[in-house]
Amino acid sequence: MKKSVSVARAMKEKNRVALRLRIAEYRMKQNNSQCTRIPRTFDVQQAYNDTQVLRERLIETKAAIAKASNPITEKLIQLNEIKAEISFLKDVSTKEGDFPRETYRSTDATFDTFTVIFTETQISEKVDQLQCQAEALQDELDEFNANTYVTIEVDW
Repeated sequence: MKKSVSVARAMKEKNRVALRLRIAEYRMKQNNSQCTRIPRTFDVQQAYNDTQVLRERLIETKAAIAKASNPITEKLIQLNEIKAEISFLKDVSTKEGDFPRETYRSTDATFDTFTVIFTETQISEKVDQLQCQAEALQDELDEFNANTYVTIEVDW
């Protein structure tokens, strides 16, 4: 039955349908080929039919969410890029100071000196700033998702 639900609820339904689809696909893969002396206990054809129905429903649900989310597309992209920048910054080396030279056969105590442009503190502060921006954007998106409605197929 089709029902009008918030985008937030539609996203939960999308995840449920996607999980059911993956389970049906797994069952089909696991049970398609079977030894002839063992009685078949699972209807593989029905599992395949289920995947077709679930896949169509997933497409319709994702499309409804995408259409409804059009007004906030820029914010969604911005949030994804902020998250990518946070991830990037967390991977930037802040190794600074004197460290033993990394060689395989070295017996002498030689050191390499490392310097940085961005200190660990600076990077941490930038990550915190970006995290605050991400949280503010996420709050806006959550508000939108709670107050915007789409009509989708549901089982409940």
